[in-house]
This record gives sequence, C-alpha cells and structure tokens, in this order.
Amino acid sequence: MAREKIATLLIEDEQLSADALTIILEGEFHYDYQTTHVHTLQEAQASLKLNGFDLIILDLVLPNGEGVELVTKIRSLAPHAALVVWTGLSGAELELEALYAQADLFMTKGNYSNKALQSAVRQAVYRVRRLNDAVSEAIGPQK
Repeated sequence: MAREKIATLLIEDEQLSADALTIILEGEFHYDYQTTHVHTLQEAQASLKLNGFDLIILDLVLPNGEGVELVTKIRSLAPHAALVVWTGLSGAELELEALYAQADLFMTKGNYSNKALQSAVRQAVYRVRRLNDAVSEAIGPQK
C-alpha cells in the first residue's frame, strides 16, 4: 500500500536535531513525509509563501526569533497546516501559550520515544485534515 505524501516544513536551526527528526519521521509507517528543512524564520516565511505544507514542525528557539511569537507568525502564513511545536523549552505555561497561539501539538525534545513522536505527529496531521475537510464540507463548493 502506498503511503500518503505529507508536505512537511521543518523549522529547526540545529542540524543534528533536524537530521534526527527527519530519520524518525522516515520510519513512520502511515505517511510519507516529504521534508523541507529551513534554519531561520525568514527562510520559513519564504518557503510558506511559495509552497503549501500539510505539516509544519517548529522549534521555538531560532537565530532570528524565539518564543510563542514564532507560532503566531507561522500560523498566519499557514492557517490550514498541522503545526507542531518541537522544542527544547518546556513548562506547562509555555505549552498552553503555544496552544493558545494555535499550535496543534506541543512536544519537548528528548521527552518522547521515536514511536510516541511518530504517533503524536500522525495524530496531529489526521486531526487537522479532518477539521479542514469538515470546514470545506460545511462551506460547500467555492465558485
């Protein structure tokens, strides 16, 4: 059975973290993540303006910005993508702030097994797709 392709934007300035996450996603059995990796907010914004993505994985500490403001900026450019925060920062308050800023999932680096990370990302993609389908169905065909 062919795996469904998921256009993925990985926004991560640390190359080792990006490589590790890419390998973990490649091992996922359901989706075929087609990953574009960028290192900065500016690169991410340029990619989002040129391409559509199903999934965005965002680190909250980048060379040119950090914190929940990054979630807001990325969400404004990709309102229909699943947005996963994957960061070395932790804390319940930060997690809630990211979710209030419309992240779909908040994960702290190093706190999950590969299988748990794959499952959480898969579920986020699935939930967002179901929501987008429901909204499209409710609105009806656009002319």
